[in-house]
Amino acid sequence: MEELERNTNRVAFDAERHWRTYRAGRKAKKSGIQEDFLEWRQCTSDACLLGLYTSFLKSAPQAVLQIYVLLEHQEWTFWNVPSALTSLVFLATAVPSYDRDLQLYLSQGKSFSWIGFILQTLWRFTTITARIVAMVFLARCSVLASVLEVLFERPAFTDSLQDYAQENNAGPPRPESLGFSTYLRPGDEAVATCLLRKTSPGQTATLAWLKDGRPLPTSTDRLIVMKPSQNSLTLAIRDVLVDDIGNYTCVADGPDGRVETIVPLVLHARLDAASVPKPQSLGFPPSLGLGDLAIASCFVKAGARNSQKLTLSWTKDGRELVSDERIEVHTTSGSGGTMLSIRNLQPDDVGNYTCTVRSPEGSQDVTVPLLVFGLPPRIRPFAAQEDLSLGDSTVLTCALRRGSRGPHDIVWLMGDGSAVSEEGRGGRVSVHRQSDVMSILALTDIAYEDAGSNYTCVASNVHGSDRRTAVLQVS
Repeated sequence: MEELERNTNRVAFDAERHWRTYRAGRKAKKSGIQEDFLEWRQCTSDACLLGLYTSFLKSAPQAVLQIYVLLEHQEWTFWNVPSALTSLVFLATAVPSYDRDLQLYLSQGKSFSWIGFILQTLWRFTTITARIVAMVFLARCSVLASVLEVLFERPAFTDSLQDYAQENNAGPPRPESLGFSTYLRPGDEAVATCLLRKTSPGQTATLAWLKDGRPLPTSTDRLIVMKPSQNSLTLAIRDVLVDDIGNYTCVADGPDGRVETIVPLVLHARLDAASVPKPQSLGFPPSLGLGDLAIASCFVKAGARNSQKLTLSWTKDGRELVSDERIEVHTTSGSGGTMLSIRNLQPDDVGNYTCTVRSPEGSQDVTVPLLVFGLPPRIRPFAAQEDLSLGDSTVLTCALRRGSRGPHDIVWLMGDGSAVSEEGRGGRVSVHRQSDVMSILALTDIAYEDAGSNYTCVASNVHGSDRRTAVLQVS
């Protein structure tokens, strides 16, 4: 409130001075009395002196800052240049205005002409501009380098000045970043801005944000990439999650190559996954056949949701599921539940499906299997051990994929198609049935006759069969 009152008094003071000058001039013109003219000149002198102080207190720092921005960042936009020139013109006209008024006051109404006023304004413009540019130049580099550059035109004849040139006028434009806040908590908004610092006039480059070496999309539900100006790029992430932690890279691609800067995103709040509610699922029906419709639901109990921001999703073998012509993922916003339906079941649909619930504090998941009745068994790929030598021992494991229903019949065949027996290979080959879905063939004391031998696992049920073969390579 006090600051507003001071600003109001300052503005009122300026207006009051000019109003007094106007009233004094009107009074002197009407009366024609010498004392009124002297009062008018006094008021005019005070107003000009006030304008002189105001110009140097406002326009001078503003002109220095504007010219520094123009030279440092090379942003020669439509508004920057006229604004800087306007500040210089105000400074150049303030001094001649005060001189002219002072002459009017001292010489009782006589002063230099308007031509003299214009000439003095041009002279002041050149001198003030030169001094301000010199101040800006000295602010951009060391005093010694400035003097040597003025004397010798190029600061490249000594080692120290070569270093100066390399740091200030060489190479492609460099990206500089105003990084993320260091006090981010889960659920906050994270914002980082990348600025392009040009090393010479006329340089161009394209800015982009990457994470883990991959470009970020321009817009998602939580992530937005904005371009406030030609030489800046802002990245904003709403509702920051644990998955957002990492290093973000701002790259500048230009004709001279690529330059990049890394910005880390760190969450300092303690993450407690136990605070995330555990999802529950009503799994797929137990008796499904090919071509059937399979439906599974996943939900979070209302009492466990509290006020957390929860998102639910389905994955299979680490791949997130999205709706397509056979699969539909339906999630109702704010309900804490999701449903997965699969039409026209196929053999490839067999597997484990995981429902994951995420919040700013972490994630929890639950996995349900999908089994299809009426599928033949499918054997997992296996191969014989490499670099076997005479006298070694080895095993071959035949295991079935999940999805088919037993009972299963698993047998091992030799290269001639005969079943492996305990007496095969002189008692060196044995078969061990571990379960309904796994069988192990053991071969001991490998001999010359075992080299190149084929062993085939055949698994079958009432719906069909599958087989896989391994070849022993003996060195």
